[in-house]
Amino acid sequence: MPERPSASAGADYLERLAICAELYVPQEVSGEDDVSPELHLKLGPRRSESAELAQALREPEILAMRKLLLGAMQKNLSEIKRLWPKSLGQAASVMPELERLAGSLRALWLLQEIIRPGAFLVQGEDLDLLKGASRQLGDDPLCLLLLAEAELSRNLAQDALEHASRALASFQSGEVAAKKAAVQGALAEGAYPLLADRTRYILALANARLGQTALAEHDLNTLLGRSPERTAPEASAPERARRYLARAELRKLRQDLAGMCADLASACALGTCAPLALARQGGQCAAPTLGGAE
Repeated sequence: MPERPSASAGADYLERLAICAELYVPQEVSGEDDVSPELHLKLGPRRSESAELAQALREPEILAMRKLLLGAMQKNLSEIKRLWPKSLGQAASVMPELERLAGSLRALWLLQEIIRPGAFLVQGEDLDLLKGASRQLGDDPLCLLLLAEAELSRNLAQDALEHASRALASFQSGEVAAKKAAVQGALAEGAYPLLADRTRYILALANARLGQTALAEHDLNTLLGRSPERTAPEASAPERARRYLARAELRKLRQDLAGMCADLASACALGTCAPLALARQGGQCAAPTLGGAE
């Protein structure tokens, strides 16, 4: 991974890297020699690169995740290069830290490889890999978020609740300020809040599956509401539609059919109309008449 050209161009540079990561996969990794930290990658296109890119551009959460993972990888590589011993005599003292950095780098690389755009950024089949990555990355909020998503897709709601809660606390803690500074502050200012909101959405889904519907609806209300305190960029249309549909399910459970229909209509306005059509087929959420009455 080359050094970024300048501080002012950092955000654009990681943006381009994130798009490349969505389009290409490594096919070959080689080093210059046995005593250098330099690596060379040969990339090949994904099988459905155009479809992957189109979906990723519609859902900026995946690119935000890639940008922050790439920024962390870049920081690790810079530290490895700085610590790389110039002689065998120096190797013993720096080897433990180099091994730790290498382990973190492998874990970050793994996360970069398995994420995909969609309702969940990872799948249940990725859970064992994510558990291994979390042992290397600790309370890193990106890893905890992906772990919670994999657990939800495996219907492990209690585990997902625990990891999403830890991820959200980590996103909101002072530790993230240091991470922002390490990953091009202006870029991270948008990416971190965007993924913190996604974490709150995953937390709401976990609470809903555990029957804690009031907590789930509170989180969804927070995400779907407007307030001057909210600093996160607006989520993508597909992401907002998922949140409306999740709240519609909760409103249906407590017999708030008017609220349910309003949320289904909002999801449809964002491009997800099948649930509203299904409700109308069942005699609910009647379409407005030409005069505007239900």
